[in-house]
Amino acid sequence: MMTEKQIEEIRTKIRSNRARLRAEQKKYGACRDGEGKRYYIAELYAKIGDFRGALRYFHWFEEEFPQDIGDPLFHFIWTVALVENNRTEEAKKKAYTTAFSNTYLFDLLMDRRVEQMDKSELISFESLEFAEEIKETCIKYGTERFFSWLKSFTESEEYRDNMNAFINLSKQIKHTEQGEERRALLKQERDFINSLTLNRQTEVIDV
Repeated sequence: MMTEKQIEEIRTKIRSNRARLRAEQKKYGACRDGEGKRYYIAELYAKIGDFRGALRYFHWFEEEFPQDIGDPLFHFIWTVALVENNRTEEAKKKAYTTAFSNTYLFDLLMDRRVEQMDKSELISFESLEFAEEIKETCIKYGTERFFSWLKSFTESEEYRDNMNAFINLSKQIKHTEQGEERRALLKQERDFINSLTLNRQTEVIDV
């Protein structure tokens, strides 16, 4: 259990890092953030369980970094924030974003048997090793309510069918040489991901 002093210290870090991002935006016309402050801020919100503040931050992030792919931990925290703010339909889309960025993570968190898969993993955070590295952090940041929701969602036929389709595409991509066929598979994968994850927000989040 955190003390009020510890919570306030983290809130001070949040304000400081957000101020630095705004300063970069003012100076350069955009946030350059080579240090990854934009990801660290999400973890700070999660540490104190401020998922209302986190959701407002994620809305700003989406506006400021529309092309940022994030990483599994970042998307995991985002999914928790959506569930905790009763935005379950949006949470499903973000859960898919999390699962597509690392296909092992949710099964690890649900204590299911997980084995290395023979599929395309071009980025380090797509690997089983990365999922194992962040597992305990995700458990720490998740809530009882969230994990109950996640269990139900990942046991659904819809989720299983979609993940199987994604993994099968990923396997085909790995074993297809460069050329027209591979480009077609990559496009098919992108279209499939977008069909389940795109959720651009047009209104300011009021939480």
